[in-house]
Amino acid sequence: FQAEIWSVFIAILRKSVRNLQACTDVGLIEHVLKRLRYADSVVADLLIEMLGVLASYSITVKELKLLFGAMKASSGKWPRHSAKLLNVLRQMPQRTGPDVFFSFPGRKGSIPVD
Repeated sequence: FQAEIWSVFIAILRKSVRNLQACTDVGLIEHVLKRLRYADSVVADLLIEMLGVLASYSITVKELKLLFGAMKASSGKWPRHSAKLLNVLRQMPQRTGPDVFFSFPGRKGSIPVD
């Protein structure tokens, strides 16, 4: 059931730049990376797919450091999802959509047009 929800969420993210921007504003990449180590393999694959979608839109330096930290080997052993997280890094420069996006939600962010 959880996998279905994540699949729908990924589809929603891909549908709209505004959805990607909202997820970026709340720091979803950081939350997903924290959740990844506790997820089962099916859900983890979906979370990694979502990371690819989010990171190809926008990623902060802090989030990039967390991504590298999630791949860091400890006592000579790579973490479970390191190879798949490398694919997220490979996806990052392969953006689709506009180079610049302006979002003016609500009345205070709007521009009056006469």
